[in-house]
Amino acid sequence: MTPAGNAFKAMIRLIPQPIRNVLAKPLQRRSLNIYDLPIISIPGELVSLTRGHYEICAEEVIPDLRRFEEMTGFETSHWQDAFDIS
Repeated sequence: MTPAGNAFKAMIRLIPQPIRNVLAKPLQRRSLNIYDLPIISIPGELVSLTRGHYEICAEEVIPDLRRFEEMTGFETSHWQDAFDIS
C-alpha cells in the first residue's frame, strides 16, 4: 500500500460496515477492486523462479505423483520429468 492507500483504508474503516457493504456491492458486481488503483497500491515484485524453487516443489510433489501413479495406474513420468532437477 502507498501512504495514500493507507490513509484511504483508514478513512474507509471509519464508515460503518452496513454502509460499506452497500457502497461495495456495485463495485463487486463490476469486478472492480479499488485497492488495485496505482495511487492506492504499489505493484508487487515479480520474482523469477530458480532451480531451488523447483527442487523444493519436487521434494513435495514427486512422491505424491508416484503414489498417485501406483493408486490409479495413470502415467505421471512426463510430469516428474518436467522437474528435470537431477
